[in-house]
Amino acid sequence: MKTILNLLAALALLVIAFNSGAAEPRYVFAGTGTAISTTNAHYIVPIGIGDPIVQYLDATGDTSPSVLTFRTASSPTVLSAATAASPGTNLTCVGSAYSAGNVIVLQHVAADTYERLVVSTASATNITTTAAIGTAAVAGDVVWLMTTAATASGVTNTAGIQRGGNGSYLFTANRGKPILVNLTGTNTPTLNTVSGFYLRR
Repeated sequence: MKTILNLLAALALLVIAFNSGAAEPRYVFAGTGTAISTTNAHYIVPIGIGDPIVQYLDATGDTSPSVLTFRTASSPTVLSAATAASPGTNLTCVGSAYSAGNVIVLQHVAADTYERLVVSTASATNITTTAAIGTAAVAGDVVWLMTTAATASGVTNTAGIQRGGNGSYLFTANRGKPILVNLTGTNTPTLNTVSGFYLRR
């Protein structure tokens, strides 16, 4: 009887977890880039189960060869208060490690979504961004400082397809952190597809 009760209790916990709205574990990723302007596009590789492996990328540049950049994340900074989506957004957190011009990723933890932002000013109590955040943030959401890890140039006005195969890959980083893929150019550079998987070991 005790064993049956334990099994029922475990089943109840699973049902609660299933209905709680928590994000599903992620084992692969794929998507298209987001245009910031006519000179910049980006894709954020979300956090998944294992080391993120970028294995396939299809990018379209322009007549002036575009530059592809992979950025990795530093240690996270956790927001201590909610922040509304408004111009010149202030993210309430310890911003001492940030400075104007830094590229950051805001992770909305509950929804498991991500935004690329640029720091305008920072202090010991907050980070101000150059543009409004797309979604209101809450206490517990995370800011990641993104630093350049690798670059590649020469993406021209025809689709530049780069592919990893036979165990090879384009880029990887430490697990538990996002990757920012960025493409810059002069005339609407586009990240058509970015995809890969998470290596569990």
